[in-house]
Amino acid sequence: LSLSLSLCISFPSRLLLLLLLPPSLPPLSPACSFLNTPFPNCISTMSGKEQVKLLSAWYSPFCARAIIALHAKGVPFECVEEDLQNKSELLLQSNWVHKKVPVLIHNGKAIQESLIIMEYIDEAWPCGDGRDLLPNNSYLRSLARFWADYIDREVEQTGRRVLYTCGEEQEKAVQELSDALVPLDQALGVLSDGKLFFSGDHIGFVDIVFVSLTPGISAMEILFDVEIFDAQKLPNLTKWVQRVYEEPCVQEAYPDPLKIIDIIQTARERVLGAR
Repeated sequence: LSLSLSLCISFPSRLLLLLLLPPSLPPLSPACSFLNTPFPNCISTMSGKEQVKLLSAWYSPFCARAIIALHAKGVPFECVEEDLQNKSELLLQSNWVHKKVPVLIHNGKAIQESLIIMEYIDEAWPCGDGRDLLPNNSYLRSLARFWADYIDREVEQTGRRVLYTCGEEQEKAVQELSDALVPLDQALGVLSDGKLFFSGDHIGFVDIVFVSLTPGISAMEILFDVEIFDAQKLPNLTKWVQRVYEEPCVQEAYPDPLKIIDIIQTARERVLGAR
């Protein structure tokens, strides 16, 4: 087994869809309202009257980012599963511009978009012990935002091309995706300062953004019999991915991977068949 395949099977992942599924795909798991127990990583400054609700879809890596961030900060919350074929009035009212998940609702106020939600969580519930998602230093914060943007622009977008192309076009996209991970591997070596995560000793902003996509990379390796996550080419990321999957807040966001691979294949066939 390749590293990515063994990771995919050993650590079930709710993140595995990496934009694989078109919005019309119905949810295939029960509501995620059980995800409401905070981890003791950070003692948050919450009052007993605070209400935190996350509108989510179980297959969305972007929703998984919000779930991981909430657990990492120790925030109790209710996770409400949305059927994107039959969107609730709460979702339509809470995100009336894009009508998409995730949406975080904090004391009746709605926050949209995964990266914005993560920053809101970090600011609304500060740890005060150096374990916040973004560093205190303004320059280091700018670096974290840069690499989060890089992941969404270069890794996610290229991954989409791998999933929905064939033949030579797909081969080119696979190589581009592998190449796009090299700068991220180098950045990990610099930002981690020799420690385990992009943020140092604890999971942080960039870690959460990237881990939401790594199971999708494993799925593509399995489905297309290609090697993207090359241990020799990406030594820092290879060590990082083994460690980050051990984090309780990450494991909490993961479903049955084999079941999802079947769903991914069906979604791919549906998209390619419509062309």
